Amino acid sequence: MREEKYPLRRGKEEVERYLDKRRADRLAAGSVRKVWFYLKLGLWFIDKEPTDITLQDIEAWRYEMTVVRNYEPETVWAAIITLRKFLRFLGRKDIADAIELPKRPRQVPPEKEIWLLPEEQERMVRKSMEMGIREYAMIKLMLSSGIRRKELVDLEVEDVDLDKLRAHVRHGKGDKARIVCFDHETRDALVEWLKLRQEPRDGCHALFLSKFRTRISSHWVAEQVKECAVLAGIRKNITPHKLRHTFITNVIERTKDIPLAQKLAGHSEIKTTMRYHHSTQEEVFSKYREYLDTPTPGNEPNPYENLPAPQKVLRALDAKFLKGELPFAVYSKLRDEYERMRGAGGKVQRDQIDVAYR
Repeated sequence: MREEKYPLRRGKEEVERYLDKRRADRLAAGSVRKVWFYLKLGLWFIDKEPTDITLQDIEAWRYEMTVVRNYEPETVWAAIITLRKFLRFLGRKDIADAIELPKRPRQVPPEKEIWLLPEEQERMVRKSMEMGIREYAMIKLMLSSGIRRKELVDLEVEDVDLDKLRAHVRHGKGDKARIVCFDHETRDALVEWLKLRQEPRDGCHALFLSKFRTRISSHWVAEQVKECAVLAGIRKNITPHKLRHTFITNVIERTKDIPLAQKLAGHSEIKTTMRYHHSTQEEVFSKYREYLDTPTPGNEPNPYENLPAPQKVLRALDAKFLKGELPFAVYSKLRDEYERMRGAGGKVQRDQIDVAYR
């Protein structure tokens, strides 16, 4: 038997009680495993009974993670806050309250990296059709409903109501049940998939089956999504959660209704949904001009009147790219050419202006 790398020598009973409580609080299984990992790592290093842990022990553990092991800031933050919650559970509120939490790092990726633009969504859907009707139905369902990866894997045939265009998620995040909606195109894709779906080998009623006629796995879903994105020529790290992120972003952008997006996403708190509400700098400027600097009727600026100022052309190009209306290759070429000609004292070609304002 392989020896465990960080065997828990002390506090096993307390840790088990704490994990049971987190499970009773409906913490997701993956999150429970993370709590177990951080506690095991910290208690292995401190090597004391949980009731004997001091503030100095915790600071020594923080130093070990930060300086000696050079852990990522996010890992240090998660380990410390997990240990603090554990001590509070044991009644060590005096120590828990005295722990100074490290500042949680927030590495926000570029806005266009965390969801799919409309043109990218279309490309993924087209490529998924080439991969097969099962993959097409799966991608369409994720994009049109915002269903989570595990929720998709757990879906049963009887959970899907094709007439009402909805599906019953029986065990969502936190073991909460909810209803997700999907569009007519997704319904048609599901109908075609069900025509081809064979009888499961293990007697399950899973909606999506593997080539072995068993329930698909979460890992397989992630692999198919990634492969579809690569085939579609999308140079982003696309995951099933990015498709969910795309769905929520679409709802907010099209309806401007955050509470609606919250209900459709199955978020218990609206602040979670607000994380999916993105305003680019160009959108901020646009809203200012629209609501706070409205031109007098009859005096609206004409972008084609004479030659626009350099900033106007560049801003128009940026706006079209941010909205996903201009492919990056075209946008980059036009911007570079415009900067080159402007630096050389040349004039901007009319077709460049047309692309920017069209």
